[in-house]
Amino acid sequence: MTEENGTATDRSPMASRSFVIAGVAVGLIALTGIAVGIGVLTDDPDPSPSPSDTGPTATASASATPAADASVCGLPGVEMTGRLTTPPEATWEYMDVYAYPVSPAAGPGETASEGYRYCYQRTPTGALFAAAYASVAGSVNDQQFVAAWLDYALAPGANRDEILSELGTNASQADTRAAIEGFRILHYDGTTARVDIAFAVASGGQTVTLSAIYELAWADGDWKLNTDVDEPLRVAQVPNTTGYVRWGEA
Repeated sequence: MTEENGTATDRSPMASRSFVIAGVAVGLIALTGIAVGIGVLTDDPDPSPSPSDTGPTATASASATPAADASVCGLPGVEMTGRLTTPPEATWEYMDVYAYPVSPAAGPGETASEGYRYCYQRTPTGALFAAAYASVAGSVNDQQFVAAWLDYALAPGANRDEILSELGTNASQADTRAAIEGFRILHYDGTTARVDIAFAVASGGQTVTLSAIYELAWADGDWKLNTDVDEPLRVAQVPNTTGYVRWGEA
């Protein structure tokens, strides 16, 4: 609830589409100041995975995937269905003060000349690693880096041009720290994925738990932010990590 001209309203800063779009650019960290300041964010995360995602992982052969959809850097392995119920192995590396996971199998498999990393396996694990990296890459306090990364990371789609045109400046906060604590794969069909990542966020002497839901699409041989949806990123404050697969830097 906010106040406008002295009148309380139910409109949250997260309710406007432009605010959510801007959140894709500045990443999770720019949103944490709002989370800590007002104590709540809207857009409650989807509480359960799609029924079609509840079965065991089924691995498709690479030959079943059109050549144009092959991994942009040649990472082997394709899974067109599945979920993750255990934390995948990862090496945790840093971009500034924020840790992100790396795996020889799942990615990232390449580093661009601009410095951002890309190329993830077409599996639920690859989608998870891509979402985790997106939360960090979008938080770097370097507008040129973020712009270059977004130009790559936004999939072709109906809203791509609008998202790029509405991007503001990077407003990450130097006194904010965030760490991945868990995840949920809410949807995965090999073409699109919905990944929910839980973060512990500390700022201004307060700590909150945030859920960041990334909508991904497989495009040009990699997992990218899905611009055919109105909100490629949704963020909400949650009470704890109950229901998440615990995962993070040990």
